[in-house]
Amino acid sequence: MTVKQFFKSTSFKCIAALLSILLVCGVFLTIMYGLLEVTEGERLQRAIKKLYGGTEVTIYGMDDVKIDDSVKEPKSLVSETVSLEKADILAAYRIELVQDGETHNHYLVQSRGKGGNDNGTVTCWVAVEIKDGKISEIYNISITANTSQEYADGRFNDEFFGKFKGEYNDRVFSTADGYLVSGATQSSNAIDNSVNGAISFIKETFLGEEIEASKPYSMYIDLEKTAFDKETGKLTVVTKDKAEGLYPKPFTFEIAVTADKKIESFEIIANGSTSDKNIDKMNPDILNGTLFAGKDLAYFENITANGQYSDNMNEVLSGATQSNFICAYACAFALANIDNYTGGNA
Repeated sequence: MTVKQFFKSTSFKCIAALLSILLVCGVFLTIMYGLLEVTEGERLQRAIKKLYGGTEVTIYGMDDVKIDDSVKEPKSLVSETVSLEKADILAAYRIELVQDGETHNHYLVQSRGKGGNDNGTVTCWVAVEIKDGKISEIYNISITANTSQEYADGRFNDEFFGKFKGEYNDRVFSTADGYLVSGATQSSNAIDNSVNGAISFIKETFLGEEIEASKPYSMYIDLEKTAFDKETGKLTVVTKDKAEGLYPKPFTFEIAVTADKKIESFEIIANGSTSDKNIDKMNPDILNGTLFAGKDLAYFENITANGQYSDNMNEVLSGATQSNFICAYACAFALANIDNYTGGNA
């Protein structure tokens, strides 16, 4: 077949037709992608509308630059993800709104809470009002994304989030204090962590407050009473009274850490279980100090799951769950922070 015959053949006509269709489809898809693409600016505007309804607000990002509907890539007040113990901060903005002739100043934070079902997460937008240099009110909260969580029954609704909203008095939200949905405790826990993470971030980053969570595994630890004894080579770790919604009273531990960052010895000096009955339910190998010996931080990270109960805690469960948990958590704190107390000479 000659070249001239090929161009006149049915095969060439079919190839030309297919190429034409591909070209047209490619152009069409390119145009539609441009029209239908959801930009970060649009996502932000949708979040604002959900949180503030019809209230007109002014949004400020990095370098106090005003962000309007035309901005496709708004620059957040944080340039990269900030990882906290129980949450990751993904974005933050300053908000101004006028109500009844008065200007209100807010911070809006996108926070991904850890510790959900199957170690999943829940990401929330958290809007808080600032007065006199402090958080005065939680204005509104909404869920924007999740991993491994189920919301098909719609139980995370306005009634649930209404528990958080209103005047803020330096409280920490926890499922133990009722900030949960029955049957979805772990998902509720991730939401609590999202809100608490946003609040901690605002306090430390924008309001200049020192947050204990800046030390890994310090959420349940009384840092003022925790100290290292050079003579014994042991870290005395004291937990908070009914820390963050947990039931036990303060525990005091003496923990020694090896040079390769493993638990050398673990001893309970003061047991915070609320009664002898609860103490008797604690894991006996925790009480006698043998269970945690030789364990490294990865072990405790696995069983405490970002500061919350984990399915992997079965090894230490025995009836006094929270008491067993706080013992494991204290070891995680010691391993993660021993260099801060010894100068790297554990």
